Amino acid sequence: MAIRKIMLTVVLASLFTTPAGAREAGDIMARLTLLTSQPDVEGQSVNIQGGPQRDLEVAEDTMPALSGSYAFNQWVGVGLATSLPLEHNLLMDDSSGVGSGLVGEFGTISPHATLELYAPAVAGLHPWLGLGMHYTAFFEEDIRNQNARGIPSSARLEMDSSTGFVGRLGVDYDLGDWFINASVSHFAIETTTTIRDNGSTLAKKDLDLDPLQFQVGVAHRF
Repeated sequence: MAIRKIMLTVVLASLFTTPAGAREAGDIMARLTLLTSQPDVEGQSVNIQGGPQRDLEVAEDTMPALSGSYAFNQWVGVGLATSLPLEHNLLMDDSSGVGSGLVGEFGTISPHATLELYAPAVAGLHPWLGLGMHYTAFFEEDIRNQNARGIPSSARLEMDSSTGFVGRLGVDYDLGDWFINASVSHFAIETTTTIRDNGSTLAKKDLDLDPLQFQVGVAHRF
């Protein structure tokens, strides 16, 4: 993925330069980025109405994101961030055993707050680490291609909201009051996913999405 390659190049570059300066107390940073979210459900499966276990997949999505941070001093600050709503396809092994295919779709939004820790600036690069909590809401859950996977056409998909840990690692490259920004984040997202039909539960699964999110964009210091 191009966004991930660009982000990794910028972050790794900060490891091979020499120290210079630090952040200043009172710095406010606003960031506008393009975010790619890659949920990880590898090894997770579900059965429908007592049938065989079927492996699950969740497709990635890309959306713009906004974040802001305030530096209490040169070492510590606080950050708030969210993206526009993400839309993910849910895939499941086909009943024929041929392979996975679309079985549903859902939207998510994950606003989060972090305590940010700042390292000294390095040749114009400002590395930072964010640790905090997220709240993830699910919406527009829907079932698709029901008959191919033994799911009645009247079935509904439900996914519970989630709270959990989020960790972020980023770097801002100094262009004056403007910056080029890159970051990677990991979210611990567990949701109870239920497929129901006319009041009956066809399948229920505690699904760990645990996405990695890669961001590249611009920032402005106020």
